[in-house]
Amino acid sequence: MGFPIRVVVIGAGWSGLAVAKTYLQVANTLKRPINLTILEEGDSEGGVWSAERIYPGLVAEVHNGFYEFSDLSMVDKDHPALELIKGSRVGQYLGTYSRFFDIQPRIRFGVKVAHTRRLHQGGWKITTKTGEEFECDKLVVATGLFTKPKIPDVPQSTYTGCSIHAKFLGRDHEKLIADPRVKNVVVVGGCKSAVDTCTLFLAAGKSVSWIVRPSSHGVSFCHIDPDQRPNLIAAENVRLFSRFSPSIFSTSDIGYRFLHSGTNRVGKKAIKTFWKQLTRLTQTSIQYDKSANGRKLQPEVSDGFHELPYASIVYKGAPFMQWLHEDDPEHFAVYRATPIRLQQRELIVQEDGRELAIKADAVIWSTGWQPSADFFTTDDAIHLGMPVSVDDEKAPKPSTTEAQRQYAKDQEVLSMFPQLQHNPFPAREPRWSQPRMYRQILSPELIAQEDRSIAFVGFVSTIQTSMCTELLALWAVAWMENLMSTDAIPDLSSMQESVSTVNAWSRNRYGLRDTKHPELIFESQSFFDVLCNDLGIEKWRKLKGARWWQKPHRLAKEWLEPYRASDYKGLVDEFLENRSPSVKTIHLLNEKPKAVHVSVEEVCCGSSGSLSQSSVCS
Repeated sequence: MGFPIRVVVIGAGWSGLAVAKTYLQVANTLKRPINLTILEEGDSEGGVWSAERIYPGLVAEVHNGFYEFSDLSMVDKDHPALELIKGSRVGQYLGTYSRFFDIQPRIRFGVKVAHTRRLHQGGWKITTKTGEEFECDKLVVATGLFTKPKIPDVPQSTYTGCSIHAKFLGRDHEKLIADPRVKNVVVVGGCKSAVDTCTLFLAAGKSVSWIVRPSSHGVSFCHIDPDQRPNLIAAENVRLFSRFSPSIFSTSDIGYRFLHSGTNRVGKKAIKTFWKQLTRLTQTSIQYDKSANGRKLQPEVSDGFHELPYASIVYKGAPFMQWLHEDDPEHFAVYRATPIRLQQRELIVQEDGRELAIKADAVIWSTGWQPSADFFTTDDAIHLGMPVSVDDEKAPKPSTTEAQRQYAKDQEVLSMFPQLQHNPFPAREPRWSQPRMYRQILSPELIAQEDRSIAFVGFVSTIQTSMCTELLALWAVAWMENLMSTDAIPDLSSMQESVSTVNAWSRNRYGLRDTKHPELIFESQSFFDVLCNDLGIEKWRKLKGARWWQKPHRLAKEWLEPYRASDYKGLVDEFLENRSPSVKTIHLLNEKPKAVHVSVEEVCCGSSGSLSQSSVCS
């Protein structure tokens, strides 16, 4: 058998768990000995959903049945499909998944990676903050691109209150709420976590001041009724729905030519009508003009095509909008201002050219993230295809020729998708270079060199997190274990061209907030299809291997029924079976499934089926 392959996975969130489970399953099926270790900075698995990061009122933006792995369902008799999922339940689900598939014993909790370097003999050395060292043959980075807290450089040496990033709200919220000295809470930032933070402290009876920096973007909200049918969140997982957004991963079929090429008048009108109606359906009830607070947050242009990917979901019946429109500055006040400094128990901001002092017993910074995989040197980061700060002195400065190539590529993409030519919001100056990873796994150059020692998983922002991580995990493991078909990997020039084209599309489709990481909000399904093609597995999951004329009812499901993680059940076995008939697996896609698809209720001990931190899996 030989020595076990030493594998280290950094991160134990959705991506890290998917990689670990996939690697163990592939190694077991192929009888390849493996020694797998996961290094996790936190005290529990789950990443952003770990126990120490949960606070009251936090819910997943994806509803039950659409936020789970393909081989363990969150749907049971007590938690039906389409209901809202509490943040605590997501974290508990990932803990249950970790135990059920024997991943948890391989996790080293409380281990923060300080730096990594290549070994001359191959593989990698990882050094932790405490000086502990790990050597491995294969390294999988599953931390996400930007998960390290970012706080503006605001002087606060004389500040006597509490100043924390929203990442630590789960750890500190009880203390802040119980502290009688904390009467006035300031929340800085205009994203979903800022809305959640405002809601948390308003519900606790605190006086909240919300600081959002001035811009034409405002703060976009998406009003969702979770009881509405059809469910809008589920609709985003419908293949037909996804076709109304221009995808760089689908440019050669009749759907592209009809809807997105700009050559068909009926198709152009259909696209315009679709986004107009979606904007009306999700944003009309927000009623920005109902209050002074609301008018301060209103985007200058109502354009759901560009705004909805960044909108904060507000569910029907939630008190946030009521509090917002009360216009009671003693309870909830909104400022379009820039923080200048913290002093004593105040935050000094600049609004409309003048300085204001805002009472601030506590300040919560919901101001975004920095690169989490900062344990690579700048040289290694560039070589691996990772984003690099434009201010880094080692970052390559774009030449005139490179700028011309980028401009030409932008024009090529804009001609492919005329809808992208009309962006009402000004683009931001990039602070980071774009990632240069083929399929968001590894740089084309390292793939061409057949470097199978490292891969990145989970560096894509998408609403279909679980499905995306399972497919990317399989792609990464298949590459690292040299299981990919030779036809699946193009030559270096083709990969470089693909990366350049995808990046140009990303700049023009999702460049509103920056281009520091790939975003696939409405186009995930076409990306999944590409990954399935690379892996040699069926992309038409609901057809189950049948031709459309053989099973027309399945064709209707394929286009009109939301995709769920369970549609990708058995993908690892299918990949291995298609790769080699000699590999015996337990499931073929076009046969009656024999693989066990269980729910959390069936896994966890007890009759209630409810998740708890102390659930023990049988």
